Amino acid sequence: MTRCDAYWTKVRKLLAEDNKEALVEFCEKSPHMIERIIDHVEYEDNHLNSVPMGTFSERTTRPLRTLERTNPELHTCALDLVLNEGMKPKDAVALVRKQEPIAPPDGLYNVIVVDPPWKFDGEYDGAARRSVPQYPMMDYEEIQALDIPAADDCILWFWTTNLDMKEAWCIVEEWGFTVKSILTWVKNRMGLGYWLRGQTEHCLLCIKGSPLWNNTTETTVLRADVREHSRKPDEFYSMVVRICKGTKLDMFAREQREGWHTWGNEVEKF
Repeated sequence: MTRCDAYWTKVRKLLAEDNKEALVEFCEKSPHMIERIIDHVEYEDNHLNSVPMGTFSERTTRPLRTLERTNPELHTCALDLVLNEGMKPKDAVALVRKQEPIAPPDGLYNVIVVDPPWKFDGEYDGAARRSVPQYPMMDYEEIQALDIPAADDCILWFWTTNLDMKEAWCIVEEWGFTVKSILTWVKNRMGLGYWLRGQTEHCLLCIKGSPLWNNTTETTVLRADVREHSRKPDEFYSMVVRICKGTKLDMFAREQREGWHTWGNEVEKF
């Protein structure tokens, strides 16, 4: 019996005895965490008897449990991939969510921010200082196929990674925009990376037509702190509001902003 198996055997025994106090003491966790563990165990019992996850952390089934509450139809598809195809829960959820249709943005916009989930090949590698985003990713063709609801006069801010800069430039030109400058976000600390540790992100400033523009002070450098993975700084949006005029759309948004329309499947994440 492995250490993980022994852990879960003890947890299940205490649950069967309905001894939550002993469970909290054994796990050395808060009551809130214990509720999450119970949720995890009950989910395994209800759905995964033939393929128990058997891991030390309740995070393993969390993507499936969340999907069950928010979209039962997609949950059924993801569970089928886990049980019959042997996929990891997080990978199964990512795959079915990638195929979940989202209603297109309504109307045309003068200012558009696009922060696409660029595809990253590989898996987490701590020694090589690499990681993989835990959300559905898009390849170049999928990003280029996006319908960008741009008005005749429009400013586009297009976030890209260091390695995807060439493809990003080609994509915006296919969308009918001209690149005018590149904004570089200089972060307060370094992140992962193999050849060089990353401490910057880049955003192409592009236009079509003759958009309204009001800037005499902003430069190509934005200095702002790092927060959650892929979350862009509030300072960026404040700058865009100051210098760009007209209706505004945030594509692949992860939070709501006053004065902005948002589009994506995680608009309430933050």
